[in-house]
Amino acid sequence: MRAQLIELVAATLGRAPSPEELTNWLADLEGGTELPTIAEEIMYELGGVGRIADVNNTAILVNAYQNLFGRLPDNTGLNYWLNEMNAGRVDLGNLIPSLLAGARAETGNSNDALVINGRLLAATQYLDGLDGDDSYSPSAAAAAVSAITRGSVADSAEEPSDLYNPDAGQPDPAEPAAPTVQAVTGDDFINEDEATAGFAVSGTGEPGATIEITKNGQPFGVVTVDENGNWTTAIAPGFITNADEGVDIPFELLQKDASGNEIGTESTTITIDLTDPAAPAVALNTDTAAADGVTSNPQMDVTNLEAGATWEYSVDGGNNWTAGAGSSFNLATETTYNAGDIQVRQTDEAGNLSTVGQSGGAITYDATAPALNGAVAQNDVDGSTDVSVGDTVVFTFDEEVTSFGAVGGSATHDGGTLAGDGLSVTFVLDGAAAAGQDITLTGVPDVAGNTEDFSYTLA
Repeated sequence: MRAQLIELVAATLGRAPSPEELTNWLADLEGGTELPTIAEEIMYELGGVGRIADVNNTAILVNAYQNLFGRLPDNTGLNYWLNEMNAGRVDLGNLIPSLLAGARAETGNSNDALVINGRLLAATQYLDGLDGDDSYSPSAAAAAVSAITRGSVADSAEEPSDLYNPDAGQPDPAEPAAPTVQAVTGDDFINEDEATAGFAVSGTGEPGATIEITKNGQPFGVVTVDENGNWTTAIAPGFITNADEGVDIPFELLQKDASGNEIGTESTTITIDLTDPAAPAVALNTDTAAADGVTSNPQMDVTNLEAGATWEYSVDGGNNWTAGAGSSFNLATETTYNAGDIQVRQTDEAGNLSTVGQSGGAITYDATAPALNGAVAQNDVDGSTDVSVGDTVVFTFDEEVTSFGAVGGSATHDGGTLAGDGLSVTFVLDGAAAAGQDITLTGVPDVAGNTEDFSYTLA
């Protein structure tokens, strides 16, 4: 603590302390007095304030830099310490210890540290060389300290740039940070859940400043900006009620510095929406072939969407959801969905969630055309090995077909008959036929409307 006291006096008064002063202050420290209290005593009672005090904080800091470090402050350092003083974290009582600690910090200037270390050493050597209290000389104590100049210890390569120029008529370079308010709940909307649970209003401002908040012109609360320039205040559950539905509520911010001076304003408006949107509807874009829920078109259309809302759909009864885009989505190929599997819901701009809309009956998306399992000749009327008039030919399919379209080919036949289960078509040859002649079916559709062409060559 002895070295700290010697350095504090050398930096504040420009001399080494007297042995008597040093003894008394050490006794005070041992008795429980804090070092900042002694620093304030040195500043105010022994004339330190007269060496650096002036009309504003900028001038005080300029004088302090010149007395401690033998230079003008750089603008970055000046801005930082002005912010600390304006916020009330640094005052004339702790300014010198704060500047000394800053010089020795990793972010400090190495030449500043060399200057104060050199003056500490000079003051210590002067005191150690005294024969007794009577040999102490204030002028000699000051001369020992002042002999350490910046030019004698500084490395020119490490000297700071962008020095503040008090003679150039420059304005105070440390403008306080203007207050800001972030989007409340991220979107400036309050929905039913947020009103029930409560929410926060937050923003940024000048560290140490106070933010006075009003709602609709009425005082709401006061919050202090933290050392990182952030502030937040909680809005309690129930603050927003059903009576506020559809109302835009303005919040006004008034920022004041530690002295109560107004240093900026800001405002924001939040919209209250406590009503859930209606459930959207979902249906097949086209139920192909017949109104039976079996389709070859996978598109599901979503309607009754609210402007600005987002929506999502589920194809497994609401277990999993996928974000929707536009106003439709497609089903998976060759898949059957039970009634209630296909669901949709929407979230409005405020974040209120609708109830679920769902498709009515089962839906099957069939994208595959029917296939021919085979065609065989039956009922050989004359017992010969050749195809002849009156013989029967049966086409069979792998799934139900609804018709067999146009019939043609080189053989003459009766036009065919579709079986009741839709799995086969039967033809009776009614004209001369020979091996190598063919029967064709064009555009054979399945239940979903997928079509295929088939041909059978007589053997």
